[in-house]
Amino acid sequence: VLDRAYRAMLSKAPIAADHVKNLSEGRGLSRQQIERAGYASLEVAGRAKLGRAIVEAVGEDLAARVPGYVVRSSEGRSWPSVAGWPGLLVPCRDERGRILGMQVRRDEPGDGPRYVWLSSRSQGGASASTFAHVPVIAPDARRDEVIVTEGPLKADVVTALDGRLCIAVPGVSAWARALPVLEALRPRSVLVAFDSDVMTNPAVKLAHDALCAALTARSIRAASLRWPPSLGKGLDDALLSQRQNGQTP
Repeated sequence: VLDRAYRAMLSKAPIAADHVKNLSEGRGLSRQQIERAGYASLEVAGRAKLGRAIVEAVGEDLAARVPGYVVRSSEGRSWPSVAGWPGLLVPCRDERGRILGMQVRRDEPGDGPRYVWLSSRSQGGASASTFAHVPVIAPDARRDEVIVTEGPLKADVVTALDGRLCIAVPGVSAWARALPVLEALRPRSVLVAFDSDVMTNPAVKLAHDALCAALTARSIRAASLRWPPSLGKGLDDALLSQRQNGQTP
């Protein structure tokens, strides 16, 4: 149901030119990769058509259970719509490629978080559930050695630039979300690639060590993937920096 609803919504939400520019020039993705990942833009206007697309895909009763879907009303009339901050829509998928949730990279985060889950909870609707994201941006990505990082968009970029599948936990404290996916994939080894502050931030290091221990307990070889902090905080930054400097990742 979620997959049908979100695919219908995305079909009515074209991606803005500034978002394409950020993904291509700022993150190193090709137009084909951008299209394959399914990114779109959540604008201030045009929300009613997105809400109607969800209703047409799954019906009114099930639409009410889709995080992000809301019903607006004014002057005695009501209409379907979609909540959420304006920004880049990042489809988040399970290991079967189904879209089970959406993250929004906010255009103007202010003092708040840059990335938020699309949800209707604050308006009486459905809450977003968190899970490990499995990119579809590179269908031929290697799966014998899988990378684990934090954040769906970062995982997409790493998969595209590195060539190995990179899955994402929604936050380092939610590291256990990666375990069912990795048990299903059964890679030869797993590289844990949390941000470069893993050795200075106790919370990040604790999550890193716990994930490595859990993988080892499941007979999956685990190792830590590190890079010079000068290349960037995240693995996506480091890979893009290497590419721009003409180096092989």
